Amino acid sequence: MTETITIKLLGPPIISRQGQVVKPDTNKSIALLAYLICAPNYIDSREKIAALLWPNYPQSRAKANLRRTLSALIKVVGREQFITNRDTIQFLANNVSCDVIEMTHCLENYRLEEAWLRKALNLTKDVQGEFLSGFLVQDNNEFEGWLWQERNQFVQKINTLFRRIISTYEQKQMWDEAIRIAQNWIRQNGSSEEAHNQLIRLYAKSNLKFEAMKQYARCVEQLRQDLDLPPSLDIQKFAAQLNSHLDTINQLDESSFQDGQPIFFVGQTQDLGSLERLFNRKDTNIFVFST
Repeated sequence: MTETITIKLLGPPIISRQGQVVKPDTNKSIALLAYLICAPNYIDSREKIAALLWPNYPQSRAKANLRRTLSALIKVVGREQFITNRDTIQFLANNVSCDVIEMTHCLENYRLEEAWLRKALNLTKDVQGEFLSGFLVQDNNEFEGWLWQERNQFVQKINTLFRRIISTYEQKQMWDEAIRIAQNWIRQNGSSEEAHNQLIRLYAKSNLKFEAMKQYARCVEQLRQDLDLPPSLDIQKFAAQLNSHLDTINQLDESSFQDGQPIFFVGQTQDLGSLERLFNRKDTNIFVFST
């Protein structure tokens, strides 16, 4: 029976074999594994890796530390996972399930197909936080710089994945599913203005304009709290257009509602459809205003 190794790096790093969590002796082992997984073809020179993980050590000592760290990592994931020589270390990723590897492959093989969509949806559900969340290598500015860069890249990759899932649903005109994905995106990254923008526009396209304006208000508050910034001018202009449209809908002649007189929605079929969809939603709240 082939043993499967699972490596989770999008969130706190977790390594498991046959469902059992295993932990390397040191954080440097996790740092080495994460670095190799992110390297092109999972390979790099011993000299470069040693300089990254032990920047303040003489080269000979740094390389000796790298040999010990690699040995500790081999005990956790298996000797068969590596090809090594005097100059390089390569991670083979044989029978390995790794969220970072799978996300990269998913983005590289984007297809408007059901199989791709299922895979992408599962990947977004598996994300537990930023790349190597909570992970720290003490007193190492070189590694911290690399980690900061990788975290930013994976934020962009996750955003791209959400964007492509939503686009796929939009092309299928599956608005409720697209809205649900945008909501999940915001739950994962509430500071993402793009995620808020997507949800606002999806509500508008679905004729849920009141929901769109409520979401815009949430966007304003979230960005103010997290970033101390207002939404972009594009979102502000779009929200102003929505608000103007809602004001037009609400400016109805009170004489139209006299007792015994029927109400006609001439030229407002789309707005009637919007109201009908709202009334049928379980989470709808109805507010009545009178002046």
